[in-house]
Amino acid sequence: MKNSLVYHKITNFEWGGTWVTPHQFESQMHYLYQNGYKTINSKELFNSQLSTPNSQLLITFDDGYENIYTYAYPLLRKYGFNAIIFIIAGYIGKENLWDVNVGFKKFRHLNWEQIKEMQRAGFVFGSHTVTHPDLTKIPVNKAKEEIENSKKIIEDKLGEKVDYLSYPFGRYNNTIKKLAKDAGYSASFTLNPFICERYAVGRMGIYIIDTMEEFKIKVSGKNNVFYKFEGIKGN
Repeated sequence: MKNSLVYHKITNFEWGGTWVTPHQFESQMHYLYQNGYKTINSKELFNSQLSTPNSQLLITFDDGYENIYTYAYPLLRKYGFNAIIFIIAGYIGKENLWDVNVGFKKFRHLNWEQIKEMQRAGFVFGSHTVTHPDLTKIPVNKAKEEIENSKKIIEDKLGEKVDYLSYPFGRYNNTIKKLAKDAGYSASFTLNPFICERYAVGRMGIYIIDTMEEFKIKVSGKNNVFYKFEGIKGN
């Protein structure tokens, strides 16, 4: 789907690449607002065969870190944007012990109270499995449990249907796509911006290395050499 973005952490520092600073994020949201961008209502996500006007975009977050509530949530509300947040059902309110990174710094995930507050404000929550495994590297029965159980846990807590799944690490295959469909998800998401399928919706990652000029290219949705380069760089 054109103009679909994915963020991970919003923090002042970490040893890694999948983060942006609060200042970066605010500058990016301000740019979108000043240039007339609108976020897509998740219920209208697939009304036009995974294609949207360049002025519309989908903002998503993988992993569901608490810093989304601290930094992103106030700014998204300030500018009238919404987002889909993919949470790891087994790590709600806990530190990210599943993630081994350089420096071993740990980050806390959103808790249920924060999630419910954001839900009331119109934000949509999807599944990022129970424990964040690479679904293509575990037995099929375990992948099935990760996909189905996370959906049930979140639905039971939030009292509404969970329509969307984000594949951990963006990794999937035909078997995993079928498991997602059979579990009752309406769509699932990956990290490759050049994929455009209902059960492998591509997204453009936004990272600490991105300048504002590169961010503008990424949100443009224009299928040119600069956009392709940014997608390859992200992957």
